[in-house]
Amino acid sequence: MASDSGISVPELMISTLIIGFVMAIVGSLMSGVLRDWGVQESLAAVQEESRPVVRDMLIQIRQSTSSLSALGNNPVSEMSWDTLVFYSDRIGDDNDAPEKHVYELVDCTNGTNGGQCSLQLSIYNPTNPTALENWDYGATPDRVDMLLENVIAEPPVNDSNPAWTETEVAESLFYMIRWEPGSSGNPERVVSAACDDLGSSPCDGNLVVISLAINPSNAREYLSTFELYEEVRLRNA
Repeated sequence: MASDSGISVPELMISTLIIGFVMAIVGSLMSGVLRDWGVQESLAAVQEESRPVVRDMLIQIRQSTSSLSALGNNPVSEMSWDTLVFYSDRIGDDNDAPEKHVYELVDCTNGTNGGQCSLQLSIYNPTNPTALENWDYGATPDRVDMLLENVIAEPPVNDSNPAWTETEVAESLFYMIRWEPGSSGNPERVVSAACDDLGSSPCDGNLVVISLAINPSNAREYLSTFELYEEVRLRNA
């Protein structure tokens, strides 16, 4: 009960509770704002870092060239969910042979099942540059660049055997598309989840798809991933 000398104890307790409740709401709102700001800042940093990498990948893949009869007849030599191998139209520093470029995911948190990985580029020059079409690139790269970290990818799972769908390969970093006549006579997109130009599944696609997802916060739960989707038409396919 109030008196001439001030407020009562119950009134003081109620006022304190109300102030505490308001402060808790304000603190929660501020925490959410700061968290969202931090996520957006991380996404912006990842975008700034990854776009030049992807731009260079697009240029190199688009300009890839056939490695000639001894090594296959298609611009892309090998492709899987985590690896892309092709021969650049850029010749090596000390010879007339094309460079071999290998983009691959390494150090994945779930091993061969992917997870969170690093994207690496390895460049090989032939060990016998004067052999013309019979070049040997060996097993040791001449240059290795670590391009991006925290890349999220995993192997595709085929639920519609034998044909792949783009939904099934959506978690892959790489896959290929080739155009084939459909049942209606119109061209249809046919998905290739893996290929090997020297094996039974040649890399005869028209497009290379890069489906890049990065976890900017390096957190276990991918609440806000940065994603880029690019289709590269092979100039020499």
